[in-house]
This record gives sequence, structure tokens and C-alpha cells, in this order.
Amino acid sequence: MITLTVVAVLVVLFFIFASLYTDWLWFEQLGFLKVLTTQWVASTVMFFIGFVAMAAPVLASIEIAFRGRPVYAKLNAQLDRYQQVIEPLRRLAMWGIPAVLGIFAGVASSSRWQLALEWINGVPSGKVDPQFKLDISFYLFALPFYQAVTAFASAVVLISAIAAIATSYLYGALRFNGREVRISRTARVQLAVTGAVYLALQAVSIWLDQYATLSTKTSSTLFEGASFADATAVIPGRQILAGIAAVVAILFIITAVIGRWRFPLIGTALLLVSGLLIGSVYPFVVQKFQVEPNVRTLEAPYIQRNINATRDAYGVADVKEEAYSAKTDAQQGALRNDVDTTASIRIIDPALVSDAFGQLQRIK
Repeated sequence: MITLTVVAVLVVLFFIFASLYTDWLWFEQLGFLKVLTTQWVASTVMFFIGFVAMAAPVLASIEIAFRGRPVYAKLNAQLDRYQQVIEPLRRLAMWGIPAVLGIFAGVASSSRWQLALEWINGVPSGKVDPQFKLDISFYLFALPFYQAVTAFASAVVLISAIAAIATSYLYGALRFNGREVRISRTARVQLAVTGAVYLALQAVSIWLDQYATLSTKTSSTLFEGASFADATAVIPGRQILAGIAAVVAILFIITAVIGRWRFPLIGTALLLVSGLLIGSVYPFVVQKFQVEPNVRTLEAPYIQRNINATRDAYGVADVKEEAYSAKTDAQQGALRNDVDTTASIRIIDPALVSDAFGQLQRIK
């Protein structure tokens, strides 16, 4: 069995080496070897950052929960058996679980090397968006990186919380007696602070989402960027939700001090309900009952923003339109020869066929 494992590992390493060496020869022949080495270095650095950023908090969370366990806690027979089984492997599990999670996080982070380099090497474009007055480079280089970091940090905090809850339950710091939940002071502080950090990250994530409306396309519009509903409902809604999430995070900090869970639980429920009403229902109502009956008037400024941005992107913003009088010598009765063709030409208003146009574009 050991021999087969060694052979399998050697075969895998051989194919990995062959792939890397082939890439090395290819880029060297093209004269762009620095591109490949930059990618390798960036991927390696991102792997170690992801590994440490995941493994260290999870290890710390397990260690804090274990050290804060009640020494004389009265456990039920089932938990007693679990402890007897796990205790010989406790040290291995305490270090092994964070290490395994860190490897997965490192692999995931290494694939985002390009995102990190774009953020590091991004330069201002000299153009600002009309909604937030921020440089366009923010949306190209900074915003995707910030969103990725926030999502990764949220995952780390969530996994750390799960590890803390499992450890606290296993060693008696968190107990369930029927409908009653008993929690030790150390476990309460740890879980409350973890919840506060998670809610703070959600507040940052929601706040960043408002900027993402400028580079996304909704199913109800034919253009990318903020629409009337985005500017009047979605963006203000994101700001309100971010504020609510920040307040709930503060409530979790208060719970760590006073020990009452009622307020953060009520705040979390309020955040969920607000997310449904402010984040989904209200924008839908605005789009359905305010925008759609008056699309041409309300969406015109936002469509013009899209046109201006497109002209800037293609470098034709300075192109000027000049009117000229076209003179054509038409012959009497010239259209009679094309009567079959001209009869089938439809005269329609483009603003009234948006649904059909969108359907055709999806098919293409």
C-alpha cells in the first residue's frame, strides 16, 4: 500500500513538473519569461496569505474555546464518550483541521493572483463616474479586490465561529437543557465578538455592493450600469442596510459585555427582514410601477451615461456630428420596382420593443 502511494505521488509530481517545464520553455521562447515567473511568484504569495489567513483564526478560535472550557462541567454520557474518543487525537485535530482548511483556502486564494496584481498596479484613469464621482479605475481594479477580500474574510469568520461552537459544545461551555441554552462567560464573549466581526464585514460588503450597480446589468434594463431604479432605490437601500448591519455588530459587542442575547437576535431578524423589503421588494415596486410606465423619460439620463461612457472607452468622445444637406436626384416612380420590399418595412418605436429585442439578444 505504501509503495503504491509513493508511486502515485511520483506520477502526479512528474506530470506537474512536465506541465510547468513546458510552460517555462514556451514563455522563454516567446521572450516573456517574466510574465510566467510573475504569475508563479504571485500565486505562491497568495497561497501562503490564504493559508495563514484561514488557518490562524481557526486555530485561535479552537484554542480560545478549549482554554475557556469549564473545568468541572457536568456533561451527559454521550459527550463524555465523545471526549474519550477525541482526547487522544485532540492535539492532532487542533492543528490538523486548521491546516487542512488553510490548504483549501490557499489554493482558492492562489487562483486570484491576477486580481491582487491588478489592485497593486492599478493607476487612475482620469475619468470619474457620474453617480459616485469616483475614478473609473476604482471599479476596474479596487472594487473587485475589496469584494473578494471581504468575501474571504467573511468565510474565515464563519468557519471560525463554527469551530468555536463545536469546541464549546464538546467541552461543556455550551449546553442545551431542553429549551434552555447555557453558555459560559468565555464562550459568550468569544461568540459575541465573532458575531460582531462577521456583521461588520457584512456591513462593508453591502456598502461595496452599491458601487457594483454601476458595472452590472439587470434583467429589466437593456444597458449596463445604474438605472433609475438603481439610483433611487437599490443604492440608497444598500446604504441603509449597511448601516443596520453596523448597528447589529455594535449590539453583539454589547452582548459580550452585558451577556444579553435578546438585542442582537432582534437586530439580526430586523436585518433579514429589511434585506428582503429594502433590498428586493422596494426596487421591484419602483421598477414595475414607476419606471416601466414611463421608461423613455426616466431612463433617458442613465442611458445617456452609458453612451458617454462607451464613447470614452472607445476614444470617440471628441467626435462631433455635423449636419449636411444631402441632395439626391430621384426619379419619378423609382419605388414602384421595390414595392414588394418597401411594403414589408415596419415603422416602430424602439422604446416599445425592448422585451422583444432583449429576447433576440439572448438567443444570439
